[in-house]
Amino acid sequence: MTDKGYVTPADMEHRARQLGNRLYDHVQANYHWTQVLQELRKQTGEFIDDGRFRRDLSEGRLQPPMIYALCRVVRYNEWEAASTLGVLPEDPFAWLNRRLRISSANRIEKYLRNKQLHGSTARQDFKAILEARLPPCYRLSERVVDRGVKFRQQYHTYFVFTDEGGEHAAGTAEEREWQLRAVVEAALSEAQVNAHWEPSDECKPDGHQTDAALIYESHFDNRAPTGASTAVGPVVILGVYYSGAKDVAVMVSKDTGLGAIDVSRYVAESLVAPDPFRHDWGVITATFWNAVEGDLARNMVVTVDDYRALIMREVEPHHLRRLPARTYFLELTEKCLRYAAYRLAYNHRDPNLKEPPTDESVARSYDELISGQRSLRQLAGKHFKHVTPYYVDAPEPPSPKGQYRDAVDQMFDQYQTIANDIIAKLSSR
Repeated sequence: MTDKGYVTPADMEHRARQLGNRLYDHVQANYHWTQVLQELRKQTGEFIDDGRFRRDLSEGRLQPPMIYALCRVVRYNEWEAASTLGVLPEDPFAWLNRRLRISSANRIEKYLRNKQLHGSTARQDFKAILEARLPPCYRLSERVVDRGVKFRQQYHTYFVFTDEGGEHAAGTAEEREWQLRAVVEAALSEAQVNAHWEPSDECKPDGHQTDAALIYESHFDNRAPTGASTAVGPVVILGVYYSGAKDVAVMVSKDTGLGAIDVSRYVAESLVAPDPFRHDWGVITATFWNAVEGDLARNMVVTVDDYRALIMREVEPHHLRRLPARTYFLELTEKCLRYAAYRLAYNHRDPNLKEPPTDESVARSYDELISGQRSLRQLAGKHFKHVTPYYVDAPEPPSPKGQYRDAVDQMFDQYQTIANDIIAKLSSR
């Protein structure tokens, strides 16, 4: 970089090589190059030579449009790539215009009204689109799953895709699943719904552990206020992954009549992103502060599932004083940080290997979680007057080998207990 902040050609080459190596490792660990390049050819309409493409990627010779096309194919966050590359993936005016449009209070209110009016039919409409596009060797089934042990209740819907093979099956099972995912993600874009792939085989419906499964968050979705609220907002709930912040927000909403909005989910639906965390963090941050600083939040519980957007501080809040929102910080204990780090590393490992995550990947997840929790706690104390802490503990100890099963029902019970206490506090005011 020069002293005026411009990107020099030499710096640009270094940045492209740095990002290229990250992308190369990401593809190598999670995808098959043949399938990636085949999808790239479809999206760009260009002839791509396998050997030359890999060499150009690792040596930093690819042009930004091709780099961002690759990011979209392999679900690598484009804005993380932009921060490394130093070049926006699109025209700056379009980028800024989208941020302003999506983060506006009027847009959020319209989104919540549509949820209220059409939420019950959206799932069936989406299922009809999936059935019309389904590759011939697949069978689609729908399963509503419950969560909790003491507080058992309906949680979300799985769309399960079973590969039945047969005479219509073409290619290997892995190639067919790649094709399926491409078809489903195109359908997601058309339907403009927020759904994402289930990474944990343990959480899939019984008998479908080897099938591809899409999570449609039908029962814990964003909600408009009912108009008969027993509490006054704004209520803000913050926490890192596995803290249950987005679930607690909906639980509080259901019992108080307040609306609930997970800003990450709202932005995902607005940007039509099939990966739950493949979003523009700047849009998430701007939307969050616009919501909690304005009149919109008076009847709302507001949270951000992808907490990393807030601590990145891409958009500074407008207020000069600490905000009066009732804020609840869900903190993972040390034992729960270990549990969450293992589960995150497990979900991000290469699914084709069927091996537990490496110690290095678990340690990396732990460092990210503990650092993120510390930063998020500091942010809450800096910007909100009243912050009440709650603690989420590990649901059970690890196995003798240090492995944790995905104990979602036990975690859900903790979330419900926390929500019940928040509801009681809000009702007593």
